[in-house]
Amino acid sequence: MRRLWGLLLLLAIAACGSPGVPLPTGMEVVYLALDGQADVSRAVQPSAVLSDEVDPASLAQGVLLLHASYEWTPSDGGATSLRCGTAEGRGWSQESITPAVTGTDRRTVTVAPAAPLQADRCYRLVLTTALKGTTQGNLKNPSRSVVMQDADGRALTAHPVGAFSQFLTAAN
Repeated sequence: MRRLWGLLLLLAIAACGSPGVPLPTGMEVVYLALDGQADVSRAVQPSAVLSDEVDPASLAQGVLLLHASYEWTPSDGGATSLRCGTAEGRGWSQESITPAVTGTDRRTVTVAPAAPLQADRCYRLVLTTALKGTTQGNLKNPSRSVVMQDADGRALTAHPVGAFSQFLTAAN
């Protein structure tokens, strides 16, 4: 009988396990506005919503806006399958921007370009792993590798790309 009670006690302890509250393993992107959209206003201020309050000190290294030097669309012309740059990931140039943490919950990053965006041009809002949350740490680095290079093949980001949103501005 003692063995049975001992076994039941061990099973009860094993069933309880840990409290079940996962610890944050890094900030994540919740929503990327404009991703895959075409005919976007040239006065747009791209934004992204994250899972944690964003540390404003991390914006300079964590947020970029790039435009493609080369662009094409597939034969169906669909915005969701818009491709920019070259097949090797080259052909991007960096825009001058002012990124800011916005919203009452401080989880939204909004980018204000220094000048109106160019007409009929492909853009990428890029969030790197240098972007940091106040409690969850840096933006997670996805397992896939994304290449962002200029026309000469030089890397445009000092940190791995955590996420990006791609969109096409209106023709005028």
